[in-house]
Amino acid sequence: MKNLFSWRLPLSEADFAELWEKATFVFDTNFLLDFYRVSSSTSEDYFRILEHIKDRIWLPYQVADEFFEHREEIIDKEKKSFEYALSELEQWKVKQKKFDSLKGSISQAGRIVASEIKILFDEQKSYFDAVDQVEKNFREKIERIKNNHYLPQTDEDNILEDKILEKILSLFDSKVGKFYDEINLSSLYKEADRRYQQLKPPGFMDRDKTGAQKYGDFILWRQILDFAKENSLPIIFVTGDKKEDWWNKKNGNIISPHIELRREFKENVKQQFWMYTIEHFIEYAKDKFQLDINHDSIEETNQIADDKQVSENKREFFEQMDIYEAEIMLIYDYPDEQMERIAELRKQERSRINKEIKIFEQMKMCSLERMVKIAELREQEQDLTFREMSQPISRIIPSRQKQIKKLGIEEKQE
Repeated sequence: MKNLFSWRLPLSEADFAELWEKATFVFDTNFLLDFYRVSSSTSEDYFRILEHIKDRIWLPYQVADEFFEHREEIIDKEKKSFEYALSELEQWKVKQKKFDSLKGSISQAGRIVASEIKILFDEQKSYFDAVDQVEKNFREKIERIKNNHYLPQTDEDNILEDKILEKILSLFDSKVGKFYDEINLSSLYKEADRRYQQLKPPGFMDRDKTGAQKYGDFILWRQILDFAKENSLPIIFVTGDKKEDWWNKKNGNIISPHIELRREFKENVKQQFWMYTIEHFIEYAKDKFQLDINHDSIEETNQIADDKQVSENKREFFEQMDIYEAEIMLIYDYPDEQMERIAELRKQERSRINKEIKIFEQMKMCSLERMVKIAELREQEQDLTFREMSQPISRIIPSRQKQIKKLGIEEKQE
């Protein structure tokens, strides 16, 4: 019975030990792109881990293809982060040297005060010198970080100057899976559609995407299955994806790989399958392999994971709001001018929320505080949209009343 239903049972310590000793490690696109998102020291720690298991690493063709597709986008984004930091530093310096407004405000307090502190404004040079020194220290530090991180040019002439790419290509040489031709892909897309209707993982969380994008996770999964079955290998899959079509969750927390994935792998490959998020993989690799991994690298990996989760939550929130608004407007049959008014308010609030969320994502606050504040901002945005609705909720068809009430719309009086 244990062997028959092993995919339903938690792994024992002996199972985990055997997996880390014998399994092939498979990585998703997020892991590869994170080499460009993290600091140079953390990137080196990632490579230290891969070097240790270089004979047991492998990439699905889907992952390698997505990596090259998004690599330049990530590089450009990280370059802009340095430009943004330097721009903010320059703005801070300018603000610190604006004494005129302070001088004018204090002069309104009275003649005696203005006269007595005039000397302070006359002696402000030492303050300006201090501001210049602070700005210089920060600018040099940012420039040093930028140079050490080494963000390559993205044009084809300089692609081989990318040290990160060079190491990745070397490590995964001859360790990338086969691609599927158009005939196989067409068949797999149809299979994916059938699975998505049954909410069979992975990939059903992407079923509303357009084109081939919605099939990426399923194609990746099939390539893992084919590779593992052909070579009869246990697999540890490392991913930055935290959606419910990959994981079993309890109260929003990841518990284990989705049970259907474990079942399908066991039935097809007859081997063990397990998954780790990127941050947990780095932590476990440090302990399991007794590697000298800096604690700051683990902290930075956790921060990257938090930031990506915030971004994903924000994207899903806006997508859902668009759907709800469209449905509610159709139900209420708003006049054109009112729909235009709501659309304009929505545009203004979306812009404001995005700006504020960006600010809080960059603040050095703990992830829980940031998430709470961002959640509050989203509630403000949601409330404004629904406050503009003037029709009573009782006019909405019964099948939609319960769903809309959950969104916080209060009954309006006739």
